[in-house]
Amino acid sequence: MATDFTQDSVLLFLRSSGGSVKNADLLHHFRPFLQDPANRDRNRELFKKFVNSLAIVKQVDGVSHVFLRKKF
Repeated sequence: MATDFTQDSVLLFLRSSGGSVKNADLLHHFRPFLQDPANRDRNRELFKKFVNSLAIVKQVDGVSHVFLRKKF
C-alpha cells in the first residue's frame, strides 16, 4: 500500500513495476487514498490527473493495463 499520494509516488510505483501494471493493481495500491471519505472526490480527480499525465491506459486481452509514457 502507498504511504503518500503524489504524482511522484504514482511514477515510482509504475517504475518499480517495470513501467506497466494492471489497472486493478494500481488502484489497489492507492486504495486508501481513493476511498478516504473526507477527500474521496478530490483524490479521485487528482489520481486521474496523475495517471493521465504519466501513462496511457490500454486494454490487453480484455484487461486494462497502465503503461508509463516513454518520456518517463
